[in-house]
Amino acid sequence: MFTDLSFTGGGWLGQLSLLLLLAAMLVKPALKMRMLVMLSGLVGAVFAVSWLNDYILAAWQLALALVCGVMVLVYFLQQSKVSFTGEEESLRAAFLGNVPRSSARHLIDQGNWIDGRKGEVLIHENEATTHLFYIENGSANVAFDGKPVGTCGSGDLVGDATALSGEPASGTVTLNEDSRMWCIAAPELRAYVKLHDDVRPAIERHINAALQQKLQAVNEKVAGT
Repeated sequence: MFTDLSFTGGGWLGQLSLLLLLAAMLVKPALKMRMLVMLSGLVGAVFAVSWLNDYILAAWQLALALVCGVMVLVYFLQQSKVSFTGEEESLRAAFLGNVPRSSARHLIDQGNWIDGRKGEVLIHENEATTHLFYIENGSANVAFDGKPVGTCGSGDLVGDATALSGEPASGTVTLNEDSRMWCIAAPELRAYVKLHDDVRPAIERHINAALQQKLQAVNEKVAGT
C-alpha cells in the first residue's frame, strides 16, 4: 500500500497507520474497531500527502476514515436516543454501566418489574435459582443452613452467580419487607448472555465483585462469633 515504510523521516506515519489497522482487527467491540480504522485512515492520509506526495492514496485513506467516522457518529446518535426511567437507570448503573445503552435497554426489556411481599422467598437453598432479582427498593435476609448470614438491600442483585451458572443456590433469600424488584428468568438470562458478548463480561465482573463482598461479610460475621 505504501512505497516507503522506513522508520526515518515521515515513514513512521505509515508504520503507525498499519499498526492501527492491525489493532482494529484484534479488538472485539465493533465501535472500537471502527474508531481505530478511522484513526488509521487519518494517519495514512497525512502520511500519503506529507511523505509520498500521493493525493490519490490520501483521498482513499480519507474516504476510509470518513465512512468509519459516519458509522461511529450514527452509533452515538442512536445511543443518545435510548432512554430509561428512574428505576431503570438505577438498575443499569448497578450492573450494566459498562455496556452500551442500547444493549442495557434490550436486556432490561427481557425482564419484568414486580412487587414482592414481606416473607416471600426469592431463592431456596440447594435448589436451582429460577430468577435473577434486582432490588430497587426494599431488603431481604440471607440464610445458610437455617442461620442468618447477611442481608440484601436496594441496589443489590440476588441470585446473580447461580442464575448465570445454573448451579443450586447456596442460601435462602427471604424478603423482610415489601420490595420493588426487577427480575429475569435464569434460563432466559443464560441464553441471552450466550448471544450477546457485550453483556456477559459486565455481568460477570459485577458478580465477581459481589461475591468478594459477600464472602468478606460472611468471614467478618464468622470471625465475630
